[in-house]
Amino acid sequence: MMNTVPSERLPLLPPPPDFVVVSGGPPITKIIKTNIILQKFTLLPHPSQQAHLYIFAGQLKSTLECCHCQYQSITFDMFWDLSIPLPRNKSSSSVQECIQLFMSKEDLDGNEKPMCAKCKQKRRCTKKFSIQKCPDILVLHLKRFSQARGRTKLSTHVDFPINNLKLDDLTDVMSESYEGPVPTYNLFGISNHSGTAYSGHYIAQCKHPFTNQWHEFNDSSVYSLSDKSRIISSNAYVLFYERNK
Repeated sequence: MMNTVPSERLPLLPPPPDFVVVSGGPPITKIIKTNIILQKFTLLPHPSQQAHLYIFAGQLKSTLECCHCQYQSITFDMFWDLSIPLPRNKSSSSVQECIQLFMSKEDLDGNEKPMCAKCKQKRRCTKKFSIQKCPDILVLHLKRFSQARGRTKLSTHVDFPINNLKLDDLTDVMSESYEGPVPTYNLFGISNHSGTAYSGHYIAQCKHPFTNQWHEFNDSSVYSLSDKSRIISSNAYVLFYERNK
């Protein structure tokens, strides 16, 4: 739980250095507007404690394109984790496939039609996410819990690399305006959930920063892990990756 100072409104966290912050764009072919989403963080730690938050901060580029006039509305939003969906009707998948699914183009039609700023009316549009800025610590939340047909938990086995997760191997995941080399990531922690959508138990697995030995933390018990199958399982819920430097 976050500790806050009573009766004192703490400052909002400003965007980290080198993040895209644009107030507008030239009205030539399209107008680019930027909105850094920080409103949900009403209270944040004192500036002296903000440095550790920056290592989790990444930035998404969201492109909304009108299918009628091809007008594009582009926004840049900060993120501290990515909630990636699991493919339906599949017993197994990979974290790369889940990331690709999250970044895939979505069709907005029917009741979901947004207002086109150029047409001045609701139009069928497509929406696409891509990564504009990579965080030092990449947190991937596997969306195992579904509200469709009641609250259920997906037991899909998701394979994920322990070393060298490469985002540039994926199609259309990185923004066209992304600058610099695309980082690779190494896994250092997992939060596992066993049980159902209504009850369950959390177990943590972490890699020692010096020995690189994996351990499992189950309440007051700690075990050493040598079997890879104990690390990669269908109970994986949140994955913690660090940038390979």
